[in-house]
Amino acid sequence: MIGSMVAYAMQMLSKWEEMVERGGQMGCEIRVDEDLKDVSTDVISRKALESSIWETVKERETECVEAHKTDLLQLILDGAMHSYDGNLGDKSVYKRFVVDNCKSIVVAGHESTAVSVTMRLYPPTPIVGREAFTDIRLGNLMVPKGVCIWNLNPALHRDPEIWGEDANEFKQERFSEGISKACKYPQSYMPFGFGPRVCLGKNLAVLEAKVLESLIVS
Repeated sequence: MIGSMVAYAMQMLSKWEEMVERGGQMGCEIRVDEDLKDVSTDVISRKALESSIWETVKERETECVEAHKTDLLQLILDGAMHSYDGNLGDKSVYKRFVVDNCKSIVVAGHESTAVSVTMRLYPPTPIVGREAFTDIRLGNLMVPKGVCIWNLNPALHRDPEIWGEDANEFKQERFSEGISKACKYPQSYMPFGFGPRVCLGKNLAVLEAKVLESLIVS
């Protein structure tokens, strides 16, 4: 898994270097967020599907087998062709259409490009909902059975009563002793949710973020 992360990250960095060289003194615009999402997409599709999105797309474009007309990927390819009337002069636009739709299926909502500090300030899961299975009292608030409570993570992660007066500051030392000592109530840190319904991709997302950051700054 780490080998795939490194390989795709190096491809991304090589592309950035080429863009900088071509830009010269005029500079260039690099969409870091989009490129990081593309790396995540390729890593996941490589391990889960044993092929990258574009290897599969290339096979479909060359084979043109009628049986493929019924599956979801073929519908995406047909949609891309229809959107641009079969004109692939701007291949990058066509590719972006296909990649964005594949990402929506494979890694929907996948925003795993941060570590603990950044995920506290900018949580990938902005809202977490919970339903009361029985009547329950939370402090002075009575929550009847069946009522859903929606928690706004950005507000929770910046609450001075939980994180201190410096709640809005980017301080890496805050997590130096782990999440248990990072704030007043450890359960208040839930960038990927909390409890038995925590995001299944949590560990992969954190590992991927560390690999990418180490390569980018090295």
